[in-house]
Amino acid sequence: MKHLKSNLFLSVGTLLILLFLATAIFSFSVSYNEANQISLADKFQSPSATHLLGTDETGADLFKKISIGTRISLTIAFSVVFVSLFIGLVYGSLSGYKGGKTDAVMMRALDLFYSFPGFLLALALVCVLGPSVRNLILALCITGWTGFARLVRGEVLHLKEMDFVQAARAVGCSQLRIVIFYIWPNMTGVLLVQSTFALAGTLIVESGLSFLGLGAPAHIPTWGSLLNSGKFYLVEAPHIAFFPGLCIVLLVLGFNLLGDGLKQVLDPKKASVV
Repeated sequence: MKHLKSNLFLSVGTLLILLFLATAIFSFSVSYNEANQISLADKFQSPSATHLLGTDETGADLFKKISIGTRISLTIAFSVVFVSLFIGLVYGSLSGYKGGKTDAVMMRALDLFYSFPGFLLALALVCVLGPSVRNLILALCITGWTGFARLVRGEVLHLKEMDFVQAARAVGCSQLRIVIFYIWPNMTGVLLVQSTFALAGTLIVESGLSFLGLGAPAHIPTWGSLLNSGKFYLVEAPHIAFFPGLCIVLLVLGFNLLGDGLKQVLDPKKASVV
């Protein structure tokens, strides 16, 4: 039954992610000017064959805007998680492998980052730096690496006492070689699972900042900014807010299902019962 559940989660999650990846690829054929093209005669149109998801308050095609928003959200999410994973992997490996005073000092420094709420810190940084995709990625990376660092440290503390690591140390392998070629490969599964959950969390934070007007610049349509503009027309044109919100829900669900499926497949003994 667990294998059936994991396969189902894995399949549904993968299909949802592939759907949004295809939408993001389609967005490369749509320019910002085309997506923001104003046609007041067509405003507030419901979904139809001409406008797949309807039009917004300016008459612009909502599907084109959402497709660009998909590309922006995925770009930000993957960039943040990649950078955070790299920093967390290096930091956590150094802390866990060295141990002793080095580990204690590095963990106290990590606790300082945990003392600040991640969303509020990112909000403050974007306010100072100004709204842009690059600044948003930077702000989210400031705290995004901490979860990876803690996870990696714990795994390193466990793996460095294993027999195969002790054997590598006994034959004279350097510390760097042991970490890169013996410890890191054995953390691939847990890091992959953590990355899928981190992608989901990053999407939520990015959408929240964009909703507040602190994401991408105004001429770039994002899911959060579309939600913000759609909140004023919930009665006469609910589809303006509904479809961007649905996209956020489905993509976050896709990454979470993928993470649950991978967790049960890669480590069924430690996987929680869903």
